[in-house]
Amino acid sequence: MVQDSSYQIWKLVNQRVFLDDVGFCHPIQVICDIDKTYLETNFESIAKMAKIALESSEDKITVQGAQVLLNWLRWGEPDDLEGFSLDQIVPLHFVSSSPPQLRRTLEEKLMFDGLLWSSDTFKDQAYNIFKGKFKLLKHQVAYKVAAILNLVARMKDDCHILFIGDNAESDPMIYQSISMLLTGLVTESEFVGLLSCLGVKAHQTRDILDRIGDVPRNVKVSILIRRLESYPHLPSPIGGQVTIYYFDHYLELAVHLLAQNLLDPRRPFKLMREFHNRAGFSLRAIGSALDAAQNTFEHMDGVFEEVKRNFVELQIPFDSEAWAKEVHERRWSDFLKLQLQTIDSNSSKNDSSFIEKIFSQRKAAPRAKNLRVELFYQWVEQIKNNSI
Repeated sequence: MVQDSSYQIWKLVNQRVFLDDVGFCHPIQVICDIDKTYLETNFESIAKMAKIALESSEDKITVQGAQVLLNWLRWGEPDDLEGFSLDQIVPLHFVSSSPPQLRRTLEEKLMFDGLLWSSDTFKDQAYNIFKGKFKLLKHQVAYKVAAILNLVARMKDDCHILFIGDNAESDPMIYQSISMLLTGLVTESEFVGLLSCLGVKAHQTRDILDRIGDVPRNVKVSILIRRLESYPHLPSPIGGQVTIYYFDHYLELAVHLLAQNLLDPRRPFKLMREFHNRAGFSLRAIGSALDAAQNTFEHMDGVFEEVKRNFVELQIPFDSEAWAKEVHERRWSDFLKLQLQTIDSNSSKNDSSFIEKIFSQRKAAPRAKNLRVELFYQWVEQIKNNSI
């Protein structure tokens, strides 16, 4: 077979790096995908891909909890910013298969989310189009391996790399193969054969390895994959020598990283509060996640006791069901009182037609099971009885 030696994989890699050598010396490095990992995107057809290109930064939707998790990975929660230096911040590298033409929109979105990053890499699809390689528009393995190893080659020995992606495309297999190279499970020649199983030509892999030179030694790797139910779980053609942690949501991942000591374990309550206040996770979901974690990670009992103590101090029972119910009751009680004040200001408290209309709707429907609806009817009854 005649190889197309004129095709240069590096022409696809459009990479900006904002770190100096000191930043690459940090013992923890995070490499993260964007589409379906950080942003909710749909690229299953050419039409949907075109729609992505037309979206503004305001149209982009952050995956629930992703911003909170990545910010905590980077910054933690320092006691005092005095003496806190920039070289303590964990570097965050975004590697995307989106074209660089979308960089400005994604920049605006990330800045709107309050998330600063250390490098970004985009796939220059114009090169594939120019070369007539239309089949390679959706083939990401060679590009991502080149982009990631170009970053990894600047990292230091003994570092811990966290790969964060999703199961929509090839992230698990890409991360697995790179991990096997970095941890010494395969030699460089075996790595060439490994990538050939994923559709990368041997001369392309050798070109990548020649370009990057030596990679760091004694590297520890964590592969963290967001599991999307709409995509089937396919077995990897390269086997399962490297462990992958699949998570359904970022709250679950946060608890896992706490257990691995990769998130600051001193303030789990503040982290859980961020997931509730900023990411919109319900108290029931948080309670369930912590309950499950204590059953899975026995060594975390002491850490999660702090969370329980904080909730007890707030007079919130930790039992997931009771906890969620009581907090919602309190919040909705305050909300309904505010609604009552609004009605008072509009002089409609004694409007009997309004009250009767509400009660006639309730009689026509089955008894409300939703807590919020039930509280609303309780509030209306209190209005009727002038008890508020």
